[in-house]
Amino acid sequence: MKLKKILRYLTSFVTISAMTFGIIMSYAPVGADELTVDDIKDRIEQIKQENEERRNELQQLEGDISESKEDLNKAAALLYEQQ
Repeated sequence: MKLKKILRYLTSFVTISAMTFGIIMSYAPVGADELTVDDIKDRIEQIKQENEERRNELQQLEGDISESKEDLNKAAALLYEQQ
């Protein structure tokens, strides 16, 4: 009985490991097996910088939108006064 349980757990572990390895190999970029820790750290730093640039662009756009909204409100107020 214990042998069956051990074999079942072992089989499950091997199956899950094989599936995980298959997924990693399927979705890993070409040449991923040649990556070093430094390459990965550099890529992470690059992604952080790209995200910071995107955040800055979004903040600029939000500011532009706020200014446009204020201008529209002023124009609407002037039109309302003229009526």
